[in-house]
Amino acid sequence: MTPIRLGIVGLGRLGMEHARTLRFGVPGVRLAAVCSTVRDEVTRARSELDVPAGYVEYERMIAEAELDGVVIASSSAVHTDQIVGAIEAGREAAGNDDRTVPPGRGRRDRAP
Repeated sequence: MTPIRLGIVGLGRLGMEHARTLRFGVPGVRLAAVCSTVRDEVTRARSELDVPAGYVEYERMIAEAELDGVVIASSSAVHTDQIVGAIEAGREAAGNDDRTVPPGRGRRDRAP
């Protein structure tokens, strides 16, 4: 079975918990990239979680890393742009606050 390659943006307290869960607690998932604007958080996450790629620029991560999807764990103020950016880059995206994406923006498909 080919693992699902995920990246995560936001490596604060909650983001690191999500990253640990993805890395160690979800069978079939490979944490392929981490991203934070705080370089020390990227360094710590890569070391602790043995992640092959780390970025301080979200746009670079979604453009360069080989990802199937992105988990958004960053500040709520940037969720909308990051979710839409991931979708526009052909990646799946999951955030912990769907209310940040206005209706009709960034959603390709809707269930009837």
